[in-house]
Amino acid sequence: MAKTTLKNALDGARAVEFDESGAKFVVWHGGTTFNVYHTTHDAGFVRELTMFSVSDDEGYALDDEAARDRIDEYLDRDGD
Repeated sequence: MAKTTLKNALDGARAVEFDESGAKFVVWHGGTTFNVYHTTHDAGFVRELTMFSVSDDEGYALDDEAARDRIDEYLDRDGD
């Protein structure tokens, strides 16, 4: 996936959560798309690993609390 600056990855983010290692993190800017990044050895840059989408039962974006819950679930599941 693409390499981008940490500033660009976080710009406008409504939620950011890191895994236990601090190397992988999920960014949500609102809407239904969540981006998963990993830090790189190049200072100030991150690499997008993947993305996932989550919506409510009617196909709409989640509220902030539900979005954070989904991020935590993703990181917990991915860390197993």
